Amino acid sequence: LEHQALHDELTGLANRLLFNDRLKTSIMRGQRQGMSFSTILLDLDGFKMINDSLGHNIGDLVLKEVARRLKNSVRKMDTVARLGGDEFIIILESLERGQAIHFADKLVSTIAEPFLLGGNKIDVGISMGIASYPENGQDCETLVNRADIAMYAAKRSNIPYICYTDDIKSSNLKAK
Repeated sequence: LEHQALHDELTGLANRLLFNDRLKTSIMRGQRQGMSFSTILLDLDGFKMINDSLGHNIGDLVLKEVARRLKNSVRKMDTVARLGGDEFIIILESLERGQAIHFADKLVSTIAEPFLLGGNKIDVGISMGIASYPENGQDCETLVNRADIAMYAAKRSNIPYICYTDDIKSSNLKAK
C-alpha cells in the first residue's frame, strides 16, 4: 500500500507526493552541506497526437518506455518522477547547472531513439526546463515553477531545453 501511495501506477516511477518529499530532502541537504543540485522538468512533444492517432494503449506504452529510458539514464541517488500525463521531473543530486546541461544533452539523444511499439516506429521529442538550487530557488514550489517556466520557453522556442533565468520569467509574463 505504501508503494502504491508513493509511485505512479502506470510507470512505477515516483509520484508527485514522493517527488516533493525527495525535493525537500535535497533542499535540506543543500542547505546543510552548501551543495547545489538541479531539477529538470520535461514534457513529451506531440504526445496528444500519439494518443489520438495510435490510441491510448500505445500512448501508455510510450510513457512506460520513456520512464524506463529516464530511469536508466540517472544515477541511483537521483529521482525520476511522473507528475502526470506526459510530464516528468528529475532531481539530479549534486549536479550544478553546467553538469545538468550535459545531462540534458544526453537525455535528448536517449529519447530521440525511435520507439518500436505495437508494430509502430514512433519518434518522440522532449522539451525540458532546468532550474538549479540555490540560484533559481530555495524552496520546492519556486524550483518546480521555474523549471516549468523554462520548459515552456523551450517548447515555444522549439529547442530541447532551456535553463531558467530571470529574463525568461519576465518574457513569460509579457507573453501572457
